[in-house]
Amino acid sequence: ESSRVICRGNLFVEEAVMHSQVTVWKNCLLSGRRSEFIAGSALAGGSFWCKKLGNLYETPTFVAVGTAPSILAAYREAQKNMDARLDELNKAEKGIEQLEKALLDGRGGEKVEAALNQLRGAANSLGVEIASLRRELPGLRESLKPSGKSILVAEEMIFKGVTIVFGSMEFRVPEAGSRKTILKAGAGGIVESGFNYHDRPKIFFDEGGKHE
Repeated sequence: ESSRVICRGNLFVEEAVMHSQVTVWKNCLLSGRRSEFIAGSALAGGSFWCKKLGNLYETPTFVAVGTAPSILAAYREAQKNMDARLDELNKAEKGIEQLEKALLDGRGGEKVEAALNQLRGAANSLGVEIASLRRELPGLRESLKPSGKSILVAEEMIFKGVTIVFGSMEFRVPEAGSRKTILKAGAGGIVESGFNYHDRPKIFFDEGGKHE
């Protein structure tokens, strides 16, 4: 609870993870009576398995499956930087517009002109950064392609309020939640199927293709 976990291999958890940030290079598997993952985030390069994901209160919970955490983190950071720079550019352009209007209305002076030049310089720099990020993001997005072996299993329930992604694909949890669910990445999107305890799917534990 309220923890940050980084695991370079497989992570096995007895009972529950709550309000935590979990980063796992291979599989993240919860077992035990509860087997719940509630709130926070899980980045699993392999598969993710639990009984319950999220809760009745729709507490925001994020799970990414099948993409190396380092690649996903790089993409999310680049996207975050893009959003921040676009917001800064928007503010700078509004400031430039206001200062230019002040000059046209005869309310300018040396200080207004200096502020205008400073804002124009900042806007130009932001434009260069945004252009660079726009060139970088498509390559990062392409590298998000999830492993075909990776799956997400919720033996009992996925509650509304949970966000699940496989690379750049997102699974939208219905209002009533999703019961006994298996998710995996397909050619045309995320494929959903039912979970049957007596016919459980396989989880891959190494790169050689062996599984248990």
